[in-house]
Amino acid sequence: MMPEELQSKLVGDEEERAVSPVIGVILMVAITVILAAVIAAFVLDMGDPGNKSISASADIGENETENITVELTAGGSNIDGIAFVDSSGEITVHDPNLNSTGANGVYGTKIDSGSQAAAGDADAVLSDDSYTIYAYQGSVEHGDSIDDADASVEIGSVEYDAPSP
Repeated sequence: MMPEELQSKLVGDEEERAVSPVIGVILMVAITVILAAVIAAFVLDMGDPGNKSISASADIGENETENITVELTAGGSNIDGIAFVDSSGEITVHDPNLNSTGANGVYGTKIDSGSQAAAGDADAVLSDDSYTIYAYQGSVEHGDSIDDADASVEIGSVEYDAPSP
């Protein structure tokens, strides 16, 4: 077999050689466009943001035993709980059970029978401090910052003076 014939069989003739580079260029352009779109979606956060905005309101007051009462008056269908944030910025008490409009909770140092109070967080109690109360989405723990929640909204603030024993 002559070298010209061998080259013709391996490489192809003039008509066949043009197909492969054209398809290759089209595929490279398509891959580049798809890759650019994926990178842009991550960088510009154009994906589905989910439900990251919340609104809520509450009635906050002290009851006769000097505990803090919180009753959600609106927005309860899109929150996962409430959190008391102390003056240092840490969550002192969080209550994932207070998550529907009309729900209420009592928070403080003593509730009725003298047990420690913290409706959703039995290890934490309120002490003498000022607290900002937030409704939040997501998951938070005692000692976290409210910024660790997926979304939050301030629903009130209170100055708490623990009752004398």
